[in-house]
Amino acid sequence: MTAPPAPPAKRREWANRTLLLAASLILGAALSEGVLRLHQALTRPGQLRDLEENRPHPAPGQRVSLGDLVEPVANPDVVYRLRPNLDVRFTEVAVRTNARGWRDDEIPFEKPPGTIRIVGLGDSVMFGWAVEKSERYTDRLQALLNARYPGSTWQVLSLAAPGYNLVMETEVFAREGLSYAPDLVLYGYVANDTCLPNFVAAGFDLWGPRLLLAERLRRLGRSGATRISPLVDRADAVTPARRGVSFERRYCTPAAVAPSSRHLVGERHFADALRRLHGLADRRGAPVVLLSHPLDGDVDLPSVPAGVDVVHGLIEPGMASPTEFTGELRVSDVDPHPSALGHGWIARTVFETLERRGLWRRLQGRARGG
Repeated sequence: MTAPPAPPAKRREWANRTLLLAASLILGAALSEGVLRLHQALTRPGQLRDLEENRPHPAPGQRVSLGDLVEPVANPDVVYRLRPNLDVRFTEVAVRTNARGWRDDEIPFEKPPGTIRIVGLGDSVMFGWAVEKSERYTDRLQALLNARYPGSTWQVLSLAAPGYNLVMETEVFAREGLSYAPDLVLYGYVANDTCLPNFVAAGFDLWGPRLLLAERLRRLGRSGATRISPLVDRADAVTPARRGVSFERRYCTPAAVAPSSRHLVGERHFADALRRLHGLADRRGAPVVLLSHPLDGDVDLPSVPAGVDVVHGLIEPGMASPTEFTGELRVSDVDPHPSALGHGWIARTVFETLERRGLWRRLQGRARGG
């Protein structure tokens, strides 16, 4: 026995309730999307598109953030560079950049007779994060070489910028470093050189077609999601407690990053860049030294091509490091960048290690034509 059909008034009431429910759901979704977009726009870190919008040049002595130091470049293998001709304070130290955008003296490409040049490639460590320029290991190494081997003029150039990885550093060497006629290449290796740099993509478009609510709902339906923002949160990059499996999955795996940035990350691209760097330097007759400088004994070195020398600037693999001593070598308990003391230790270790291996004498002999 079937139920009698609902009267027309009842059907209209159900239809109205259904329409009201649908409208409420649509309105709720729209409001949620708006809140998510506003939150994303207000809380995202500085990104490259933001850096392109007619920023004034910082005044001399002005305190600045990392975003104030850099600017985008068109080359997708370099991504960004330090802004030229800065004279600012960053991490409470003076930071000055030359006309080419490096934290170094004005060095002409042409090398004077009797000069031995070492071109340094690196990231925030070689840049000298939170230390004065004269305290960096590149500057201290230059002073040690000129004091010990006065028959030549030694120059140690620093083509380094915070957040750079090896793909970017190798491109910098190909585009500019070779022009300095280097006699030696000093590459400052860090464990995140297979990962995304700090600034890699345009900022979030508040009015764009991308639906954040749909993305969030999709993520709820799958575990271990690898879809990430194409910008590395610098807190993740510099805080050891945030590294590990999740950091590697989010920032160092090509499949997890934006397609436009995949050529920058991963072990294969790192290995390709290291071979390219060695090949470029070898054609110039310049040895390549890979400098590792972690502040603990956990040294996970990559495989290096034949002919690339390796120097451990602080702690040898497997060597125990007293906590109080390690702390003195760091900027702070939460910032693992080398302190001025750490930079001094690196400079002495590089100098003494390569002296024992006879490299400085060989470079000096070659410069003299011997």
